[in-house]
Amino acid sequence: MDKEQAIRQKQIMRRKRKMQKRKRVFILTCFIVCSFAVLALVFKAPFFDIKGITVTGNKMLKKEKIIAASKIAVDENIFSMSMSGAEEKIMQMPYVKNAEVKRVFPDKISVKIEECVPRAYIKHGKKYVVIDSEGKILELVKDTKKHKIMTINGLSLKNTEPGKNILDNADSRIECCVDTLKILEKVKFIDKIISLDFTHLTAIKMNYEDRVFVNLGSYENYDDFEYKVKECKHIISEELSVYEKIELDFSMDNAVSRPYEDPEERKKRLEEERKQREEAEKLAEGDTEDEEEEETSTEAEE
Repeated sequence: MDKEQAIRQKQIMRRKRKMQKRKRVFILTCFIVCSFAVLALVFKAPFFDIKGITVTGNKMLKKEKIIAASKIAVDENIFSMSMSGAEEKIMQMPYVKNAEVKRVFPDKISVKIEECVPRAYIKHGKKYVVIDSEGKILELVKDTKKHKIMTINGLSLKNTEPGKNILDNADSRIECCVDTLKILEKVKFIDKIISLDFTHLTAIKMNYEDRVFVNLGSYENYDDFEYKVKECKHIISEELSVYEKIELDFSMDNAVSRPYEDPEERKKRLEEERKQREEAEKLAEGDTEDEEEEETSTEAEE
């Protein structure tokens, strides 16, 4: 009897386990079916159709162009849009530095962007390349009227496609230029620069407000050059009057300042000094010849 009861008990337990398994399968199936039904309703419900798209952070770019680039469309279901995909599409716009796209339930999309800031023009043929402080190419323009930013001289670019970086042009002058722009941005000394000249890497020139003309000397490494720029900023902002027009020279160990002299006037002055030296040398030679003649005549008389 004990054996029969044990066998019966096992059979009962086995049937219970089968019933529980079937119950779990049934519940899971119902859950999946209901989930699909809910998703189907959500994706088709007009309640979740996009009614509006807000764009913030844009100054240079128009809202309509950003929305068009994102491929997000009004009246589309809010769940059918890929937020990361929209961000990637917006990031392809040259002027966009960062983009964030979010759903605002039940029927709105929020687009927040950070724009690149135009910092310099580089002459390229008959046009000008506009770049930010990282060297990213933002656009090509026909003149320098659009932005009040510095002009960079002494560079030669090959690839000028908007969205690319001038560093793709692999050149020591270009690398030095981008590092200089990064430093100027970092120390907040970039807004009033009129021009930078990288024609000679041993004498990098900077024009500040058309009143302070700086020779930053050579670019040895990032840290040393950053120190020069900081020192230059300190002298201009703390030690000079806004009415002073001077030259600052950082090509030596210590900064040297001197009154500003117009390049044309300096050229004339140096030319005049050269002529005076030549005349002095001729006079000296004439005096020497006279003395030699006198000595020769004296010797002849003797």
